[in-house]
Amino acid sequence: MKKNIILYSHAGSENHGCEALVRSTEKLLHKDNRGGIYLMSADVEADKRYGLDQVVDGLYSIDKYKKTTLEYLKYAIKYRLSKKEPNSYSCCLWQVKPYQKDGIVFSIGGDNYCYILADNMAWLLDEIEAGHQYFYKRGIKSVLWGCSIEEDVLQVERVREDLKKYDLITVRETMTRDNLIKYGIKDNIVMTCDSAFHLDTVKLPLPDNFIEGNTVGINVSPMVIENEKKKGIVFQSYVRLIEYILKETDMNVALIPHVIWEPNDDREVLDVLYKMYQDNPRVLKIEDCNCEELKGYIARCRFFVGARTHASIAAYSSCVPTLVSGYSVKSRGIAKDLFGTYENYVVPVSEMKREEEMVEAFCWIMEHEEQIKETLKKVLPEYKNKIFEAVDAVWKL
Repeated sequence: MKKNIILYSHAGSENHGCEALVRSTEKLLHKDNRGGIYLMSADVEADKRYGLDQVVDGLYSIDKYKKTTLEYLKYAIKYRLSKKEPNSYSCCLWQVKPYQKDGIVFSIGGDNYCYILADNMAWLLDEIEAGHQYFYKRGIKSVLWGCSIEEDVLQVERVREDLKKYDLITVRETMTRDNLIKYGIKDNIVMTCDSAFHLDTVKLPLPDNFIEGNTVGINVSPMVIENEKKKGIVFQSYVRLIEYILKETDMNVALIPHVIWEPNDDREVLDVLYKMYQDNPRVLKIEDCNCEELKGYIARCRFFVGARTHASIAAYSSCVPTLVSGYSVKSRGIAKDLFGTYENYVVPVSEMKREEEMVEAFCWIMEHEEQIKETLKKVLPEYKNKIFEAVDAVWKL
């Protein structure tokens, strides 16, 4: 029997990590030709701009409520009684109702439960939980796809109870798996890798001064700066790193954005860095493009230093030695599963005390360049194959 797949909790392709998850998930699930794949999005126009409407079988906006439907009327009444805004998912899921019969729904954003407490965003949990509950109450099979979850989030009973109601949780790193088991969530989990390890690579022509195999790709985000404890240390650490590369090596530097939405646009920080070195021909910036094309640039770097998880995954999966400026369990967990430890591979920004720490960590990566590449070549085939256990588990639902 063919099963339709409905993807939700997708914030839009201006976050190219979200785009990468949709593209790679479609690639993995459509291989089996089990049915259609339908995407519910917070930003349909951005998805169309990057070509996702050509990837999925249907693309629907969570912002377009059909106010004449019974579903909307029910939630409008609930709003009047509770004084709370109707949940956007609950109001708009009528759009995919034709595909719900014998279908499986995927909460596709692996980070959705990751930052709820850290950012004090209870409303986000309201959105996630309400979307999931809509399907749960209708007996529709549900999957939390490729998740990472901080331990402190799991201390909230409401979160634990919601997670237990998923028919399947695929976990992309063992630190989260261990957290889930510790808090009694074990019967519905499958260990896997992030689906973006299977993302295709598209190689556009390289810009001037991008030397293939001798360029350091650099990605930094406002989010990683927000997680610093010592004000200004992350930006200054990146400045020190660029200075070191220019003075002590013959490599060039490519500044590569991976998220461009407001108010968390990587280009805000990267443009400041670029202006500092715009007269130096060895420093260049990559313009925005889709996630497969961004991976094409990252894959041709000699080293990569990244803040965004899926930019780092693009590098790891291309066997590029990578240093991550991390702020959550996902960066530590993915590095640990690849290398046996996250020490030397991740610089936790919340623990940074000295501006030299990034340079010191990068030097370690340079010194172990060949060893890191050999490790990635060795472990990636088996590591990536874990995803097929998750796919098999989906089709058994």
